[in-house]
Amino acid sequence: MSTADLAIEAIELEASVSALSNLAKVSALAAAVKRRANVFSLAWHLRKVSAQIKEMLDRTNGIIEGRIQARAAAEPLTPAKIEGLIDTLDMTARSIDYIHESMRRVGLTNNSLTAGSLKELLNQREGVLDLVDWIDATRNDQENAAVFDRARRERELGQTVDLK
Repeated sequence: MSTADLAIEAIELEASVSALSNLAKVSALAAAVKRRANVFSLAWHLRKVSAQIKEMLDRTNGIIEGRIQARAAAEPLTPAKIEGLIDTLDMTARSIDYIHESMRRVGLTNNSLTAGSLKELLNQREGVLDLVDWIDATRNDQENAAVFDRARRERELGQTVDLK
């Protein structure tokens, strides 16, 4: 099993359970912020969601880089599971956008309790989208191998260009 498969399985287990459930809570709270007590609750949930997404990204990057050993799942990884994971991560990124926009509209991007966690969550959105791109690229092993084979052949034939 390749490193990509292990990383994808690790993401699949964590992404669908913890981060999405907390994103749903934050989305519901963002719409209901009317009192100061709700802002405290929202700030706490934002911090929690941000920490969970950061942990997922750090764990996935650790698996990709080889720092963390992941165990292989009993079930084989199917294209449908990979597509479902890509959809889940994409939905997570869109949820982060929605949360940021709805909180911006009610003025919580300038609130000292929520602004830092919201900015950190928005920065992690880029990491989630990068992960989606990486998973999509690793799915096509045959296409990737063909690109590298062509580059190797061109280098052997002297068809490379120095861009200095």
